[in-house]
Amino acid sequence: MRNDRDNLLRPVHSQDERPKSSTLSGSQGQRLIDKPAAPCSPKRPLEPRQLRYNKWQLMFDLLSAISALPFVALALVAMIFNSRSVDEHDWDDLQIAMKTSVTIFPLIYSAVIGRAIRQIAKQNLERGSTLGRLEQLNKSTTVFGAISTPLILKSWNILGLVLVLIWLISPLGGQASLYLIRPQTLEHVERQEVQYLDINGLSKAPNLSSFPRLTNALEAMFLACLIAPVSVKEADSDAWGNAKIPLLRSLVRNNTAQSEGWFKPAGNSITYSSLVGVPMFGISSRGNSTFQLQTSYIDTDCFELGEPPDELVYEYKGQSGKFRIYPAAPWNATRSVNASVAPDIHVLSGYGREATNGAMITCHLTNVYVELKVLCSGSNTTAQSQRSCRVTAIRESVETHQSSSLPPLMYPDFNVRDTFAQGLVNASLSVNRKLSTYTEAYLQNIDAAETIPLPKYLLKTPLHDISDHLTQIMNTFYLGSIALPFVTLGPNLPSEGNYSKYSEAYEAFDRSSLASLVAERAYRDTTATYVVNWGWAAVLLLASLVLIGASVVSFLVARQSLNPDIIGYASTLTREAPYLPLPSAASALSGYERARWLKDVRIRFGDVQPESTVGRLAISTPDLADRSRKGRLYF
Repeated sequence: MRNDRDNLLRPVHSQDERPKSSTLSGSQGQRLIDKPAAPCSPKRPLEPRQLRYNKWQLMFDLLSAISALPFVALALVAMIFNSRSVDEHDWDDLQIAMKTSVTIFPLIYSAVIGRAIRQIAKQNLERGSTLGRLEQLNKSTTVFGAISTPLILKSWNILGLVLVLIWLISPLGGQASLYLIRPQTLEHVERQEVQYLDINGLSKAPNLSSFPRLTNALEAMFLACLIAPVSVKEADSDAWGNAKIPLLRSLVRNNTAQSEGWFKPAGNSITYSSLVGVPMFGISSRGNSTFQLQTSYIDTDCFELGEPPDELVYEYKGQSGKFRIYPAAPWNATRSVNASVAPDIHVLSGYGREATNGAMITCHLTNVYVELKVLCSGSNTTAQSQRSCRVTAIRESVETHQSSSLPPLMYPDFNVRDTFAQGLVNASLSVNRKLSTYTEAYLQNIDAAETIPLPKYLLKTPLHDISDHLTQIMNTFYLGSIALPFVTLGPNLPSEGNYSKYSEAYEAFDRSSLASLVAERAYRDTTATYVVNWGWAAVLLLASLVLIGASVVSFLVARQSLNPDIIGYASTLTREAPYLPLPSAASALSGYERARWLKDVRIRFGDVQPESTVGRLAISTPDLADRSRKGRLYF
């Protein structure tokens, strides 16, 4: 069986076994190669010659290695430009270089890698290799060939995987040059020290008399807040950029807590605990700063509203009455506070000289300790000096504090309350005979700035509105009384605490109430800078190194190989073809040389035994080989 199979595969060489119609005589073969050649055809190599290196091919390998240097240079230039300010002329040149590179890189890569693979295949053929390996190398000179050849040959090996990976670098290398570098305004994140008024940290009770020079300014600030437009009262920061503290019980009543008990103020109907915010300074006006802080505010929860007893009714005596705030009995006598029970206060209000009735409000007075997340928004330019802060989240403080039943106005004694209450009464200037004071107008939610304000009776005002407004009144005046300079000047003060410009105003200020924290500030550059994409830079350098490596491999393999390059050429079909006899001296020609020599010879892959029952397909001339036919059997 083996001998029969070998006979079938063995070409017919003897003259008597060849079909007469497909046999070339000696004169026919000579005429075949004696046809006039084109001027560019080489001298017919009928004489023996030595095998030599092809110097032109070695020169091509050198140029291939040099062709990778512009891509390396592009990557290095991008790295040098990284973090530099963008220059329009330089950026135009870089764009031209990147767009050109993305076009020519795949072309150069294909030529260099394809040649290297052919040289390796040539060396394998010279040293001896399997047909499967040679076919895989020969057909893997393109991306599609590297992927499709293992599928067609059904040969899954490491060589195929390596060839596919090498070819996949080609599109990545082209795209890498396009995304190598770009102008961008960088964002920086820094830490900075921020100071704020920590009411929880007061080492002694605040004393309004400490600021005799600021009394008129305090009253002016307080009244300005009361008669400010609604948009200012409902804003998340005050007129000086300080963040207002949302009223926690209002959020609890209208919202659901998120993770860890945080509430996020949202919408336009947020009720705040004060008409002024927490004084803070040292915050840069450039960029956005975020931080968390612990603070507290006074809260009044009013639970009773009615007419006052006769002994507490105003005695006007020709003047508008002033409302009063005082502790509920028996504290007025004992002047002490029970830390386990929230103290109560009475608020006595009248409606001016023409009013015939008044009202007395009874409220719980507590101190609410909260933790805030604050965002202070500024500008990305240093020229912009304004910044505004707002609370982005609030929750009840989880730290340990003194009892909430010990509000600062009644601890450690009532002396603080006396000073505070008298100052608030003095600041509550009269509006007219019908409305009494600005403070009482705000309690009734009346716009005292109207030309002809219409009175609302306090007895008809909902208790929760009175509670909210009274809380705002007390906290507004309280913050102003203990830190008025910080309320109005804090946003412009340096973080280093340089108070020399305002030394007179700060001489009597209790410095123990200043707390420091670390904020995170993020800002963007005003001018664009070059930013290198280091991932794409690495891909471009890797692809360039593969190009250089392939050129070196091609050069070394070519130096070690003596045989002519015949893999992948159509002219190789004519080598030692039994039905196309040519002079044996032509065996030393490479594929290109043989093609130039025989470029005018017509050949056909067809049936060289057309008269036999079973045909045979081989390379011959069109005159001696018929075209293949359907239905015919072939060996």
